[in-house]
Amino acid sequence: MDEQLIEILLILGLSTFPLLMAAWVSTYRKLIRGGLEYVGENYNDRRIIVPPSKSVTVHVSGKCVLLSEGMNSWFTIRMNNGVRQRVFKIRLMNTEGDLTIINESRTMPLNLVIRCEA
Repeated sequence: MDEQLIEILLILGLSTFPLLMAAWVSTYRKLIRGGLEYVGENYNDRRIIVPPSKSVTVHVSGKCVLLSEGMNSWFTIRMNNGVRQRVFKIRLMNTEGDLTIINESRTMPLNLVIRCEA
């Protein structure tokens, strides 16, 4: 009896895993798409590659979206030499000033898309 119960629970667990993954991927895509629509229809795209353990400073104004692409999803930002903020994958901003993007990874470069309103 115990073996049958374990088999049934194992089958139920393994059969629901693909459904949960599909739901997560769908929700994740909706979040990223919604974030990219934050700046509106008129926008400027900038693609930046930050080498490992380096930083880049760019000027931003108005509504902006920072989106990391590729294997390295974590990065650190600093707005107008303020407090450091860790970001995972996407960050929505509505500000003006100098933005410092820091890649704290020691092995992988950071591919970043900065989309700001025109």
